[in-house]
Amino acid sequence: MANNALIQGAALTGKKFLDVAGAVKQGFVDSGSFSRQTPARVDENKAVQAKVNNYMRNMKTDMDFTSFTPEETATMRSFLLGQRSIYAEAAKNAAAFDDTTDPDYMLYVDQMQNVNNSFTNLAAQLKAYKKSKIEYATAMQEGLYSDGNQPSKTKEAATIYGFLDKDGDGRSDERYNAPFKIQPGGNIAFDVDGQEIAYNNMEEPFLKDTRFLNSLNTTSENAYNSGLRGNTDNPYSQDSYSQQLNDALQNENTLRSIIYDFNAEAPMSDIGNDLDNGVIDLSKARDLVRQRLLKTRQDAYSAGKAQYNKKQDLQTPEGQEKINNAINTANNDLEAGETTIRLYHPNHKGTLREYVIEYDDQGKAFISRKSAITSSNLSNPNWMELKEDNEWGIDVPTQQGGGSGGVPPPPAVEIDKSVYQAIKAKNKGATPVELKKLYDEEMKKIEEN
Repeated sequence: MANNALIQGAALTGKKFLDVAGAVKQGFVDSGSFSRQTPARVDENKAVQAKVNNYMRNMKTDMDFTSFTPEETATMRSFLLGQRSIYAEAAKNAAAFDDTTDPDYMLYVDQMQNVNNSFTNLAAQLKAYKKSKIEYATAMQEGLYSDGNQPSKTKEAATIYGFLDKDGDGRSDERYNAPFKIQPGGNIAFDVDGQEIAYNNMEEPFLKDTRFLNSLNTTSENAYNSGLRGNTDNPYSQDSYSQQLNDALQNENTLRSIIYDFNAEAPMSDIGNDLDNGVIDLSKARDLVRQRLLKTRQDAYSAGKAQYNKKQDLQTPEGQEKINNAINTANNDLEAGETTIRLYHPNHKGTLREYVIEYDDQGKAFISRKSAITSSNLSNPNWMELKEDNEWGIDVPTQQGGGSGGVPPPPAVEIDKSVYQAIKAKNKGATPVELKKLYDEEMKKIEEN
């Protein structure tokens, strides 16, 4: 019987396979050249669905949908009257016995109980049938049944529930060609193409596995986003995903659903055609689907990584010329005694950023992003010692203004930079030692005044 919880669950899950920047679908497209011809079973199932929905549209009232036909009502009446006669006859015969332990007496009592059980069973099955009929109609109207079903089973369910209307008159032609029967014990059954099918044993069409499709979407989306962040694709992730697919695709309904239901989102029609035409068996189809889904995840990651690389390229100045010019300018500024320079960050080369150079008492240079400075203490993590072969590519100044050898100037935190710069500007070519002497003399004059 139709499972209402499953129907509701399928209706709530997304029906569209989200396209992550075109990468997910492209993975299927790039999996190889293959026919896009729709498998025949898909067309047959859709034809039955169209007939069911057309019949529903032609119904005049809800009673047309939930009530039983006159023929069905007559069958039930005949069964009930027949069973009532059996009950009455058994009751009459049982009443003739004085010994309630007599085996014949117990036989008649059992007959009476069987009649009661058949009435109870019939009532329960009729109730379940009407409920399942509503669920079936709802699922058909919402397109929830899988096109991977055997068309014969799809038509069988539509016939049993009374929804096939060939001539469009609002009356189910097929329904009247599938006589409603009541088997012994109160079990309802239907005659479909000469075969009697008990309602309890009928095979319901299975639903589209939208949950599985959504899980594929999530996996590819995560892979794409991982690449987009510049992460390395962990091979263990692909291996784990392969195992997950292998487990999920063991369910034949899930396998058939992904092959036949979502060709627009996950092209698999070539596999479906080969499967229906006997070119491949179900085991081979399972392997092909798994391989295609694995490639799709890998392609989604690669597409994300390509976007990441493209973004990095956009952030990097064209050629190396701008970077070299910034390095040369910074070196000149450092030699001129500047303490703030502008460089391209090694990992984010799209924008010039301001850096500050400071010196300790031994003349070692330290560098920090200007915007990151929170303390003048050079041992603070915001400061890095500027060493040879540094990532910015600039020369390492071992003393203020560069040069080779000599005593470094006073620590930057102790000098009056404007005074020092003015002295240096007036005494171009002076050595650091000479500049320090001139600076000390100037500061002495200032203090004396």
